[in-house]
Amino acid sequence: MPWHSRLAARTVRLAEQIAPGRTALVLVDMQNDFVHDEGIFVKQWGKTNRWIQEIIPTCSALLQSARATNVPVIHLRILNDLLRNPESWHNFWGPPSCVIDGTWGAEFVAPLRPRDDEIVISRHTYDGFVGTPLDALLRRLNVKTLVFGGIDSDVCVRDTVGHGFALGYTPVLARDALACDNEVAQAGVLQTLGEHYGLVVSTSEILAVWQP
Repeated sequence: MPWHSRLAARTVRLAEQIAPGRTALVLVDMQNDFVHDEGIFVKQWGKTNRWIQEIIPTCSALLQSARATNVPVIHLRILNDLLRNPESWHNFWGPPSCVIDGTWGAEFVAPLRPRDDEIVISRHTYDGFVGTPLDALLRRLNVKTLVFGGIDSDVCVRDTVGHGFALGYTPVLARDALACDNEVAQAGVLQTLGEHYGLVVSTSEILAVWQP
């Protein structure tokens, strides 16, 4: 048999890619310091959470649908720790000033808090696969596709998507459940991800497939 005849057919249809038996939902960094009006992102850094706040309902809709259809949920969070952040991180950001373990700011916003049976993965740099058990857990669950929601689409989400793609996972991006603090950056990263990594679709398209 020719080698090309032994290759699996491409899985290109959304319904096939995100079927519950092969998919996990990955929610990235929906933590108080970044999302909440009282978080450091707004109160101390003077940044806007305008677009970040807008994705809470769509992230919540994805979360509830995943729970209803037994799609595994991965809650990624970033933590700042002087001893655990890489030197590159420290040289750029300086001493830890936000999302410090044990603080309110590091906790997930109330509408998106994990259940006790859901996976929470903490990391100390942008990429969700670096220095974490994420890859091993996904393989144990036989996950092939990762549906992404959360922040920042142009940094932590982008780096995790790219690494996941390199490891063989199929990324699907819920465009209206992803955000950053800059509309231009948001448009640019969604264009790049859609052209080079995976499908960029609406939350409603995903929910139409994840029927209980």
